[in-house]
Amino acid sequence: MKKLLILLIISVYSIGASAQEYNKFKMGFKATPNFSWIQPKDKYIDSEGTLARAGFGFIADVFFAENYAIGTGINIINNGGRISYLRDVSYTPAGEENAGRFIVRQTREFKTRYLEIPLTFKLRTNEIGYITYWGQFGLGLGVNIGSSADDTWDFELERVSSDGSISWDKTEVPSFDDENINITNDVGIARVSLIMAAGIEYNLSGSTSILAGLEFNNGFTNLHRDEEGVKTNERDEPLFEGIEPQTFDMRSISNMLQLNLGILF
Repeated sequence: MKKLLILLIISVYSIGASAQEYNKFKMGFKATPNFSWIQPKDKYIDSEGTLARAGFGFIADVFFAENYAIGTGINIINNGGRISYLRDVSYTPAGEENAGRFIVRQTREFKTRYLEIPLTFKLRTNEIGYITYWGQFGLGLGVNIGSSADDTWDFELERVSSDGSISWDKTEVPSFDDENINITNDVGIARVSLIMAAGIEYNLSGSTSILAGLEFNNGFTNLHRDEEGVKTNERDEPLFEGIEPQTFDMRSISNMLQLNLGILF
């Protein structure tokens, strides 16, 4: 019994002594240039490519063992993408006094901004020739703090009333562009994402290191809030129910591939 007690005391002391050999916290700052895009979840929405954007963040790694940490912090994410879809809109053409109803193909470039708190599990190797390799996996919890868009409207059909009948006819109204529209109220309040990242830290001196890594940030939640589009057929023509266009609730997610460049202390 005495031997077991002595062995237990020695083991606890050894663990405690070992725990003192590594820093329990690492903090720092990072810049995050990225390529971002929007992935439609409706067949009536078309993806129109990626955007190059950038953000920044505060890093906090809380270690519970020498090579294992909870990775968190505060990130400012600037991302977005381009999509196109049909909309039913009210618009007053140049030279006209009254607004009319049109079906337009809207190409929208989203420029979204979120404040994100990552909650991740981070694994690190031991230092190998000044370099530590790390991997990271977890969730990002974000809130929309401001979004804007650049729109292009290509007019396709105009609602026309003649002799008591209503029809949708081809229109010659020219395209319309609008930039830096505030769409904060059209974008979902919350953004939850899956974070997968890997990279290296290069030790400069003591506990100071520079960091470089690649991160895939995959959104889960709907980008849109209370936005409707017009359904289309296989020829990409608008669908109608009677004289009214058939609409759908828009659903998309935002993704990005970003480079993490920073310094840790």
